[in-house]
Amino acid sequence: MHFNMPSHLRSVALVSLFLGSAVSSPFVYHRRPQLQQYLGPEANQNPSEPTEPYDYVVVGGGVTGLIAAARLADASYSVAVVEKGGYYEQMTGNLSEVPGYTELFDNSKTPPRDEVEHWWEVAGTPETNNRKLNFTGGKMIGGSHAFSYFGYLHPTVGAMQKWADDVGDESWTYPNTRKFFDQSMFFTPPNDTTRWANATPEYDPSYQGSGPLEITYPRWAQPFSTWLVRAFDALGVTHTLSYATGELFGSSWILDTINSTDGTRSTTWTAYVKNAPPKKKLDVYTFSLADKIRFDGKTATGVDVTRNLPDEPEEKFTIQAKNEVVLAGGGILSPQLLLVSGVGPAATLAEWDIPVVLDKPGVGQNMHDHIVFGVTYRVNIPTSSILLDQDTRWQHEDLFKENVTGMLVNPGPDYGAIVDIPSDLRNFSAEVKQDLAALPKDWPELIIVGFPLGHDWPNDGNYATLMGIPMTAKSTGHIELQSADMADKPKIVPKWLTSRTDLEVSVASLKYMRRVFENPALSEILASDEISPGTEAVTWDELEDALKSGYRSMHHPAATLRMGRADDPDAVTDSTGKIMGLDNVRVVDPSAFPFLPPGLPLAPAFMFAEKITDNIINDQKKKGRHGKHRTDL
Repeated sequence: MHFNMPSHLRSVALVSLFLGSAVSSPFVYHRRPQLQQYLGPEANQNPSEPTEPYDYVVVGGGVTGLIAAARLADASYSVAVVEKGGYYEQMTGNLSEVPGYTELFDNSKTPPRDEVEHWWEVAGTPETNNRKLNFTGGKMIGGSHAFSYFGYLHPTVGAMQKWADDVGDESWTYPNTRKFFDQSMFFTPPNDTTRWANATPEYDPSYQGSGPLEITYPRWAQPFSTWLVRAFDALGVTHTLSYATGELFGSSWILDTINSTDGTRSTTWTAYVKNAPPKKKLDVYTFSLADKIRFDGKTATGVDVTRNLPDEPEEKFTIQAKNEVVLAGGGILSPQLLLVSGVGPAATLAEWDIPVVLDKPGVGQNMHDHIVFGVTYRVNIPTSSILLDQDTRWQHEDLFKENVTGMLVNPGPDYGAIVDIPSDLRNFSAEVKQDLAALPKDWPELIIVGFPLGHDWPNDGNYATLMGIPMTAKSTGHIELQSADMADKPKIVPKWLTSRTDLEVSVASLKYMRRVFENPALSEILASDEISPGTEAVTWDELEDALKSGYRSMHHPAATLRMGRADDPDAVTDSTGKIMGLDNVRVVDPSAFPFLPPGLPLAPAFMFAEKITDNIINDQKKKGRHGKHRTDL
């Protein structure tokens, strides 16, 4: 079996090329996809320059854009999707499909890949010990969901109440958004015949869901995680049910978006479009850059596009929208598109000679993100370090293909604990105590997740890491235009760790993560002293230095088009996703979150796209232009 892949990816993805077809193989659709079949009878893959307007133009074919496009198409609207990249089956193949290959994307050794990733270099600052870091996002159908880790966690009840209070709309409380979480997914219980007996997840048996995207537990558990269960138990961390109930405190096995039948990654592309072709026109313009939103006054009328299909001459055309332009480019590209289109701070627009459509100071501001850092040891149990050995890797590839088991069915981080910093480590300043006290009581301070992955480490043993993700980030950054052209990357200024709260919570998190490893429950499996940050980091100053030299972004940009109340001068979108001050522009991606809620943003992004698209459809109902909504997704 063969599939096309850009040449510079082949060496990185060599491991994936050994995966051949088999009886009932999950890889048979890696042959060139029959995209006409996937997109539905009225759809076209890369149609000709349009001569008629669509009802909706969705900018971004990633996590949220495909949800919006599919729901609108199934409500009998014609939809165009504009996506800068191609289909991941063709671009990355098994690197995207196989959960265990996720670390081949997300590691410190592999540079960003221009063909499949948007990436921006972030200048070094004192908070990074002057290291340059990369900030990335997906550039393909499916977006970042096609290559990043895909743990499924809901935010807390208190966090969603804060969301509702901040935007002045009770429809954003957890009880009122739960139906949109549920209509995006369906839950498959774990397969107890393929997991270790001591790796049995605890979950709410009533949890089901009614949507197209499958969430489940991998059919194979990481051995390291079975030891983490003991360690967190010994530290008094209680168990919780799956992180999908509105409560986060406690330890749990982690749900993932995985197809339980063949073990492959489940994405909004496969779930909403490929495996459930919409019944109405949904045209996907791949390798197409949205250059600018067209306006008639303050009303959006369409999108200017540049398309560069492989081996074809460049094309420029306009896709007109009868109803709305829907932004789904994420926390960087959505605000950039608004800025180059004349929506943003007037002074910024004047700097680049961009005619002002709407002076909106908050566009591109208020950027929230998560950082992550680790504590690493060598251990004497198998981690993904064993896959550095070619014969062992082939054995696990065979297990995946033939039995849907083995290490490759698991993305790696499959067990975690979500906690507050213990009282004896809370030597916080008054400023930090005040910040933390202002959060809802159920808002945790730290996610710790097992990361038994060896790609970043030498091939001299098994390596395991505890990764820490602080949940109380107060630092906010922004994006800056570098030109008036969408083809030119904006400058990303995340301002990580510029808040004293972020710094103190992160150092305390490192101390607690060390405590987990030093617990007697893990002593049997440790095969070295601490490797990272290293035993030489002892004092506060040494830990701060180690933190600044070792953390990286989780690539979770949010709130750069922040949702808020009408009287908030820095808010950009209203509680229905509309850009305030404009007509016919809506945002369905996390750039419109009011803040990053605790947990991870994937599940809230699904919910958000479902809820905002429901707002779109209901608005059209009021105008008498609504078709029949599909109920079988």
